[in-house]
Amino acid sequence: MGGPDFNACGSLFKQGANSTYAQYQYHGPVNGLYAHNSRPLLITVDGCKDICGTGTQYYPWKASSATITTWVLPVLGLLLQLPFESNAFWPTLWALARWCGSPIATLSYVFWNIKVTSKSAMMIDMSVPYNTIPDQQSDFAQMRDSLYILSIMNQYCFKRGVSSDAGEKWLRVALFSSSLQLKSARLDARTIVERRTDLAQYLREERKKGVVPVFFSIGWFLFSLALSIQTAFGQLGDNQTAHTLAFGLLLAWTPVLVIATIVDRHPTGTIRVRRKLNKFLGDVRRSLLDSELRADYIRSLGIPESDLPWTTQLDIPEFFEGDEFFTRFAGQGRLRWHHGVAHSILADSESNFIAQCGRGWLESSGAKSSMELGPQKVVGLSLWSSIGGYMDFESWDFYRGQNVQYYWSFGVSLSTFTMGIAILFVTIEYCTQSHISTENYEDARQGLKSTRRFKRNTLWLKYAPAHLIKGSKLLWRLLFRRKAREYASTRRSLEWTVENKEVQLSKVNKSSRQFRYPHVDFRMENEAERLFIQPQAAPPRRESRR
Repeated sequence: MGGPDFNACGSLFKQGANSTYAQYQYHGPVNGLYAHNSRPLLITVDGCKDICGTGTQYYPWKASSATITTWVLPVLGLLLQLPFESNAFWPTLWALARWCGSPIATLSYVFWNIKVTSKSAMMIDMSVPYNTIPDQQSDFAQMRDSLYILSIMNQYCFKRGVSSDAGEKWLRVALFSSSLQLKSARLDARTIVERRTDLAQYLREERKKGVVPVFFSIGWFLFSLALSIQTAFGQLGDNQTAHTLAFGLLLAWTPVLVIATIVDRHPTGTIRVRRKLNKFLGDVRRSLLDSELRADYIRSLGIPESDLPWTTQLDIPEFFEGDEFFTRFAGQGRLRWHHGVAHSILADSESNFIAQCGRGWLESSGAKSSMELGPQKVVGLSLWSSIGGYMDFESWDFYRGQNVQYYWSFGVSLSTFTMGIAILFVTIEYCTQSHISTENYEDARQGLKSTRRFKRNTLWLKYAPAHLIKGSKLLWRLLFRRKAREYASTRRSLEWTVENKEVQLSKVNKSSRQFRYPHVDFRMENEAERLFIQPQAAPPRRESRR
């Protein structure tokens, strides 16, 4: 049995609308386009079933095939570019279900991790003066390796059991220490710095590549969207054209998700990388539990043994059996509520001294110790209308006369603007943070120079939002009678600048008191900083602090 012909039954309804089918006219409230313009003849759902039947009128194959070639195939091609895991059927299936079933939630997780990596890249950039990029044997290169390893760790789940503050301090020692002697040195002569350097190089070599071709592959999607927009506005009111355009706008999240997940995806062999990370952390843990190596480590730092009580929490053989601290890969929204281990370390370091020091913070005498030991208190790892059912049988000419182009223009503008801003954001983040993951150090130096030029030329774009946020926070504290003057003179977030920040000694010393180690001094050692910070001997270490 053939389906209904809405053109024929529409003509039949209009001919008898005032006589035979008068009882089927819909006179109730309407919304949308009809609420602001003259309404046409509307038929109730019961009337449509009686006159037209209850079957389905399908689009002709010509129209359906055009939709398939324009949208379905390009979208499938984009989805195949997603960062799937090799030889993992069920994880791949569940990841695809999360990506396609809840793309907005997935994008929120992906953008969060991109911003964490961006923060690490900016900290590395701001660690030295603007016109300086040290060589590969410098503290700058070591900090670059450490923060890159941290960004990889951020995409893995960690085993619950050890306290969050002990876990963070353990990671700090593993990532930033240069004096801890590894217990595995009897079999492996490499120092902890050399182990980190080799690990970071391995992670960079394992990084998923081919990001740039993916950027170009979305060109077909954007071209199809442009054709649909042009066709839709050339045939205003056509039902098929409207559905095709709506389908394309509905899938506007697809290129954003693909680009964001590819940029965010670091390791290709997630299991191999997890084993490497756990092996390194296991060697550090065993070294901290060795009484002789721990005593040497404490002497190298110049702190009392009572300042490392958290190491006893690492002595849980059944918990650390097999060196399984990181358990599974959770990047790109594969696991709900995953936020990683990097934020607490970056937030503590940034708010306690890096933001106050600004550019060149790594040259302060206490920077490396502060990154390694951390503050006294750490954050821790942690479509019928809703009014009534009705439909109409109007043609294109009716909708053209009802200013439907304004509604279409608003919908298209909102969707394409959102998609464009998201693609631009991901592109900028990829370009400005790629220097942290580049394998060749000289190429990374050139990339950092390009990043600095770009940020310097676009620095003016951040002035208005920065002043707006600062003014809003200041107003909030004034309304609630907070110390507005003290707030105005401090900053908890690192701000990208060109020149070194002139940190007043009183502010720096005030910041250093937030740490357990008051002898750590954040004074700059280069000649430029000595112009406004006078050398001062560090206070003598007390025998006990409580």
